[in-house]
Amino acid sequence: MLVNNDFPVLGISFQPNAADIGILHADRDLFYFGPGKARGAVLYIPGRGPLIGRAVQITAVNSPNYLREFNNNDWDVYHYYAPPEPHGFIERLTTDKDVVGAITRAVNSLADRGYQKVLLAGHSWGATLALYAASKLERVAVIATSPAFAFHDPPTKEDTDRGLSIVGLSLRAMADRQSRIAMAMLDEDPFNPDPQGRLRLAGTLLTVEGVPSLLIHPSGERLRGHFAAQSFDFALEYAGCLRDFIETDVVKRSASCETAR
Repeated sequence: MLVNNDFPVLGISFQPNAADIGILHADRDLFYFGPGKARGAVLYIPGRGPLIGRAVQITAVNSPNYLREFNNNDWDVYHYYAPPEPHGFIERLTTDKDVVGAITRAVNSLADRGYQKVLLAGHSWGATLALYAASKLERVAVIATSPAFAFHDPPTKEDTDRGLSIVGLSLRAMADRQSRIAMAMLDEDPFNPDPQGRLRLAGTLLTVEGVPSLLIHPSGERLRGHFAAQSFDFALEYAGCLRDFIETDVVKRSASCETAR
């Protein structure tokens, strides 16, 4: 086990504790490059139930496997652990005092530290937050896997309809933001019934708003369910494609994993 060891020849460090920025926690299992050397910074927002707070997430949540592709190519990875949100969240979406305001300020703090690119990545509830926060920001890319919003587990139809509404609201607000959006939805996910239909709707909204998009609907028995986008199998299939889409200078308005670069 490596503890408090630097690798000056490579210009990297296994001291991610020193890289924490305020409420942002550097991933302790990944390489750290620093703003001057990193290609960019990933701000990852994990999913969670409405009553699970920061303490549980910090000890239990790892970065999804696909983000190792970014880290292996000189991206620093930070986590934002969202506090529990009361049921009044929807009424407060448009204020700057809620969790979305905290995320936008966190993105700006990374840019202020010298990161040239910032990627918002999120899963489930975190994906929904990432999309909504991106609608308030300029020049931020997003990877949203299995976006969800629910007060119940399993979710009710009201929950899944509300989640779709928030995603749609976010995508409609992205015109002229110079963003690019990658979304993945999988079969057998109770939070996203009809994932193909939801992705078609997302693609239509992003096309209308002129936002480059990469929409992923995996096939195969191993890539099913709400958490499969966190898996090694998903990373093996799509991590390189996602990085190409985020990094390339010129991207098609509607990309696929054959045309991401």
